[in-house]
Amino acid sequence: FWVDAMARRGDPLNFYSLVAAKAGVESRRAWRGIADPVYDALYEAAEAAETGSEEQKRLGREMGLREAEMHWFLWGTESPVFSANWPWLKGYNGETALGYGESIWLFAHLWIDQDLKKEMGY
Repeated sequence: FWVDAMARRGDPLNFYSLVAAKAGVESRRAWRGIADPVYDALYEAAEAAETGSEEQKRLGREMGLREAEMHWFLWGTESPVFSANWPWLKGYNGETALGYGESIWLFAHLWIDQDLKKEMGY
């Protein structure tokens, strides 16, 4: 579950903090009903490790494995979606993003075929 891209965008422990007790307000995780001293110890060790270090990454992987072992989250496929666009919109193939947190950059890669648009009466 460790993603280096997340580390570039902020706190690499952000995702894991959603489950750990020490990560902040107790109510952040209370609705999940999770109270696991093993996970909390891993989180505390990762928090104490140097940010981005191999040790922190290793602990992150262990936290991810613990989450999977304990079945705290159900990971599955995304729900089916569809998109529609005009035929003169070029460079679009149904993408919703170009990566994690990169949804607006998609528009920089689109263009309008003005000739086709005019040919179709618009």
